[in-house]
Amino acid sequence: MRQNLHQLLKDKESLSWELDEKNNTLEQNISALKHNTEKEISTIKKSNSELKEKLLVKESEYRALAETINMLKDGNVDANTVYDVGHVKAEVMRLQTENESLQVRKYRWTCLHTSGRVHSFIHSFIHSFIYYELITGKAAG
Repeated sequence: MRQNLHQLLKDKESLSWELDEKNNTLEQNISALKHNTEKEISTIKKSNSELKEKLLVKESEYRALAETINMLKDGNVDANTVYDVGHVKAEVMRLQTENESLQVRKYRWTCLHTSGRVHSFIHSFIHSFIYYELITGKAAG
């Protein structure tokens, strides 16, 4: 009886160690995947933001050019008006870009805040899953 108890304690210690090893490996894998995914998302968002900014500039340039061409066709060219409109449009573009940048920062902050809870849930789920497999000796599901 004493020998059986000793063997059970030894088995329990071995399974506990194995569980810790699997947990550490899974945590490292999840952490690496999370880091790589966040890095890719950041790169994609940066590229997307840059492309949107370039598109806005080109659209503004196009509208300004079309407006100037129409003014030339109509003979209603006022150099001061064209100059003022150009500066107002440039300021609007700068403010729109700044607004988009702030929206991206807000979104990133929200994602980082939420990802901690998701990571905790995944960790708990995986821990329960491994524990079930160790106790029952069979894979869950």
